[in-house]
Amino acid sequence: MIICCGEALVDLFPDGDGQRAILGGSIFNTARVLARLGVPSAYVSPVSTDRHGDAIVDALNKSGVSDVFVKRVDRPTALAHVTLNNGQAEYRFEDEGSASRMVSPDELPDSVPDCELAHFGSISLVMEPCATAYEAFAVNMSATASIAIDPNIRPDFIENVPAHQERLEGLFKHTDIIKLSDEDLAWFGINADEAASRWLSGRTSIVVVTQGEAGVTGFCKSGRVDRPAPEVEVVDTVGAGDSFSAGLYAGLREHGGLHRDSLRDISLANLDKALSRGVEISAQVVQQAGAELPWPA
Repeated sequence: MIICCGEALVDLFPDGDGQRAILGGSIFNTARVLARLGVPSAYVSPVSTDRHGDAIVDALNKSGVSDVFVKRVDRPTALAHVTLNNGQAEYRFEDEGSASRMVSPDELPDSVPDCELAHFGSISLVMEPCATAYEAFAVNMSATASIAIDPNIRPDFIENVPAHQERLEGLFKHTDIIKLSDEDLAWFGINADEAASRWLSGRTSIVVVTQGEAGVTGFCKSGRVDRPAPEVEVVDTVGAGDSFSAGLYAGLREHGGLHRDSLRDISLANLDKALSRGVEISAQVVQQAGAELPWPA
């Protein structure tokens, strides 16, 4: 089983003179795509008891995601106001006192039996108190499961850049898969080769860098794989990275496995197959408005 630990929220898109509400959140999206791809998955985060929270739990269930680790709380659902600039999404978050931000350690499980991989990232590792809670949970889970992190950097949302870089670098010491975009790397101030050299020297076994229409590059202990992106008509990029992560994990699970030793020994051929699965899934998402997540059919 793969667990996805972090935010679920409501994306508010411009729609004429008003706004259109679509369920979203990086971690929530990844969990749903994994389940739709047939991978046993569970969502780990408190969810509001408000109507948006009801819709979030319903959407998890309809996709086949387990909600056994979801704790319902009397706090509002976070909102993200989305602005599209040539198909690229920009966000303004409204999450003060929200269910996904005010997470305490006692709202997360002590352990998760049969967990193959625990996925973390995005704004859940930025804002307090949830960032500290998820950081501790990731370190705890790293003793028994593989760990994957997608930083999904939102520069305007990070008030203390050095502190957030320090948090991520500390977490990477416990991480087996690091997935970043080229924009994330620019925020770190390094290129893809430097990232691979830095992080593959420790516990990390796979570093993946997505580059939009330029494709994706994957690094492992035995080398590098470059996978081009298909030519598609991009409507917007909302949910593309989240869906890529799900496809990547599903591909790794099928071609070699998610156990720490399996990831460490992955072949370039199997890494390429996993990257192809991620690219295939994200290419479907960018052709739809919003995070319209794919089913295999």
